[in-house]
Amino acid sequence: MRHGFAQAALVMMGAAACVMGAATTGASSGAASSAESSAATEARLDRLDAEITAGEDILAIEKLQRAYGYYVDKGMWEDVADLFTQDAVANYPAGVFVGWKSIREHLYMNVGGKKLGELGLGDGRIYNHMNIQ
Repeated sequence: MRHGFAQAALVMMGAAACVMGAATTGASSGAASSAESSAATEARLDRLDAEITAGEDILAIEKLQRAYGYYVDKGMWEDVADLFTQDAVANYPAGVFVGWKSIREHLYMNVGGKKLGELGLGDGRIYNHMNIQ
C-alpha cells in the first residue's frame, strides 16, 4: 500500500471492531469475526488504494492537457514536443506523425508555421486553448 496512514487507520478501526465483537459475542466467535473483519478491511484498503490511484491518474492527465494547451498557445514547440515519448504517434489534421522527432518537426512547421528551431507563432496565427478549471 502506498498510503500507510489510511491503511493504519483502517487497521485500527478493524482491530477496535474485533475487540468490541469479541467482548460481546465471546472468545469462540472472536477468531472467526477477526478473520472476516481482517478480510473486509483488506478488501476496503485495496478498493481505496485503487480509487486514490485513479484520482491521481486523472490529475496527472489534466495537468498534461493544461501544459499542452499552454505551450501551444505560446508557441513553445520544444516544450510541447517534450510531452511526447520517443515512440509516440500523433494524429493531426496534417497527417499521422510517428516518433518524437517527426512530431517535433510537425509542431514547428505545420502547427507553428515557423522554421525548425524558431519559437513562437507564425504570422497571422493565434491559438487559444481554453483551460477549464
